[in-house]
Amino acid sequence: TLVSPTLAGTLSTRGAALAGVTQGDLSGTLAGTLSGLKGTLTQTGRAVATLDGTRVTLDRLSANAYGSALEVTGSAALDGTAALTVDATGTLAGRVQV
Repeated sequence: TLVSPTLAGTLSTRGAALAGVTQGDLSGTLAGTLSGLKGTLTQTGRAVATLDGTRVTLDRLSANAYGSALEVTGSAALDGTAALTVDATGTLAGRVQV
């Protein structure tokens, strides 16, 4: 019987794209138990996402979509709560807060 297994891993993406949205390259590490997984993701050497259990906090996570540069800041949790801001510059420009 596994009482409290732990996980550890690394993540790396290059040129990830879906439906016209391209995310900046990411790298990072994840470690911990299933109920307490923690990790950090970086873009261009700067921490942009931190996972702490059931909550992820974003700090200027960047992507490009349809001629615009996007940056996402805020936090979201598995319970459905979120407080996110998306800033866009370029063809589509403005700010969306959810």
